[in-house]
Amino acid sequence: MTFSPKHEPSFVDRSMFHCTVRFGAGATPQEITTAFESRHIILSNLSPNVTDAEIVEITETFGDLIAVHLDISPTKVSARVEFAECAQAASAVQTLNNIEHQSMKLTARLDLRAAIESGAGTLLSRKVKISWYAPSLVAWAHYPTITMAKNEAIRLDGMTFDGRKIRATFQTPRRNQTHSFSVIINSLPVDADSIPLEQFCVGASSISMGRPNYGHSPVDDIRDLLERFGPLEALDILPTDRSKTKITAFAQFSSGEAADAASKTLNGVKQTFLGSSPLWIQQIFSVKYSIRTRQFEAVKGGLDQLRDAHDKDCKIRYYDHADPVCIRIYGQDPKTMGCAKVELERLLHGETLISDGKDVWDEYFDTPSSQKILQRINNDHTFFVKCDSRNRTIRLFGREADRERARGLILRLLKRVQSQRHILPLQKDVLYALLNGGLRTLHDEFGSAKVTLDVVSRALTVRGETDVVQRVRRAVISMASYSASASSQNVDVLCPVCYCEVTDPIKLSCGHVYCTTCLQHFLRSAIGPNFIQLRCIAEELDELTEQNSPCHAEIPYHIIRDVLPTTEEKVLLESSFLSYIHARPAEFHYCPTPDCRVIYRPGVQGTALQCPSCLARICAACHVEFHEGLSCAEHLDSLTGGHEALDKWRKENGVKPCPDCQADLEKNGGCNHIQCVRCKTHMCWVCMKTFAASGVYDHMNKVHGGIGIDIGNI
Repeated sequence: MTFSPKHEPSFVDRSMFHCTVRFGAGATPQEITTAFESRHIILSNLSPNVTDAEIVEITETFGDLIAVHLDISPTKVSARVEFAECAQAASAVQTLNNIEHQSMKLTARLDLRAAIESGAGTLLSRKVKISWYAPSLVAWAHYPTITMAKNEAIRLDGMTFDGRKIRATFQTPRRNQTHSFSVIINSLPVDADSIPLEQFCVGASSISMGRPNYGHSPVDDIRDLLERFGPLEALDILPTDRSKTKITAFAQFSSGEAADAASKTLNGVKQTFLGSSPLWIQQIFSVKYSIRTRQFEAVKGGLDQLRDAHDKDCKIRYYDHADPVCIRIYGQDPKTMGCAKVELERLLHGETLISDGKDVWDEYFDTPSSQKILQRINNDHTFFVKCDSRNRTIRLFGREADRERARGLILRLLKRVQSQRHILPLQKDVLYALLNGGLRTLHDEFGSAKVTLDVVSRALTVRGETDVVQRVRRAVISMASYSASASSQNVDVLCPVCYCEVTDPIKLSCGHVYCTTCLQHFLRSAIGPNFIQLRCIAEELDELTEQNSPCHAEIPYHIIRDVLPTTEEKVLLESSFLSYIHARPAEFHYCPTPDCRVIYRPGVQGTALQCPSCLARICAACHVEFHEGLSCAEHLDSLTGGHEALDKWRKENGVKPCPDCQADLEKNGGCNHIQCVRCKTHMCWVCMKTFAASGVYDHMNKVHGGIGIDIGNI
């Protein structure tokens, strides 16, 4: 059963950042469905006699239904219901789960791509540590006398053979034995050779080699054994080498109960597939991190200090045999491990570069050329600088003195970059030449990274030394005469971008006509972190005020699709999406794993989300990796250290947090109307209330007696 909507809107659905995003007119998101949300619910344990109409009756009270599909099999009956909105589906699940319908207890759940757990802050651990003996073989070294055999047993015991520590014991001779007395050598690698072993065993008359205790990889057998207790989500075998006599692995079950049962039942039990040696299983709290080798090199010293400081409470281990480096923290007590985990994450997160009380960032760090310079800076292996373009921050790793040196390098680089950025305002008539071949000429001569055009603000941004700026300026001036003659034609229809006669026209739904090339430039200019909804910029005469004002009609999506190449359309939509997300910091958050592109909405305390990309478990309330064993309050308490200096600076300099995104704001003059540079929220600096842009001044005049020029801190 399907329900058709009354109107067919002009929109497109795209998948990005593990979300399904519906874009409409103006290329702005109309609806975002994260991996932890769904418009679809699954109803299970239904009566065999249930009908479509009955499913509609019990679900339509929660919102607009799109479709209902019954799935009837000989063993079960279920239904999949699609709502118009995710919130409606969530409300239906919350109410319908476990209710009784036709003498059956219903089960209702969202049809999700990711996992959600709800409950107390401390959850039963789903992870176990597993260890077993590596495969080995035994050998017997034969000596002519008892004295020689005993002395050799003492000498050989604990020595290293072919990279592995061996065990040697004297074998008690049989009664009346008169020759060939033996030393038993254990823990030899399975590929040990009798010839080098004869050279190793001084004075031995001969060597007898045994068979390996087991000859095949036991991983599949271990997996089968564990899955008797419940489904496995992961089985991770740690890197090892021939020197290790034990192999370690970590397994994650789908439930804590399965992990608990497996550890209690199997720990210490001998297994035939291991040559009758035991398998050790211990239920633990464990978290794994992966970082690049360069970042690991910078934090290794601090990591070793943490490992030694917490070795009695929990184990911090790293495996640097490959890139990325794997770091794991595990222990049996969730509270002590949780506190150590906070310190470890602080070390792995690094220090955010702050200058004048604000996070340091510049659009330059989004360019390929910045990556090349950062690679040169990072050739100094005592520190590591990482640009986090997702959160628009720069993070520093290494010892304090090394981080300070990196900080100076980045700030000097940024100062040089900003000194080489010049804005050239353009007259309307010059745009015609730039949009009709002039900009391409500038790009050919100076490079597209050196010269960029913003057709909305009608400005040219030039990056380079003074001589480059002067050369660009002369080139633009030389275009002016051509532009003036081209735009002086007496025509009725002018392009709203270049103010010249329209060529290759394209008409918007509002009726205004653009040059196709100009409209392309206009759409491209919106790409970037400061994306704003795409609206018509043609000016119209307002009959009431008799003044011209922008049309502001949204540009239909199908026109955007038709004008831009597919690759540029994709980049434009992603810019729109990220701008939308960053402007709503209270509604959307990134997965806390560095560089993970999964986005989620906040949840209540005690809700753990499993990221579908990196598989990290996220606390939906604290927005960090789930803090096993710690409540949200306990976890936040452990994070309070280290911020006293910054808090003191904020108070002394009158810095206030944005009411919406909490970004630090500083006022150094002007009226009390402030707009957050991050989320674009308009607010009154006196009381920090937020408004639409047009409402701030009415509020300040009515409540505070004026707009204020410098009231200062309140």
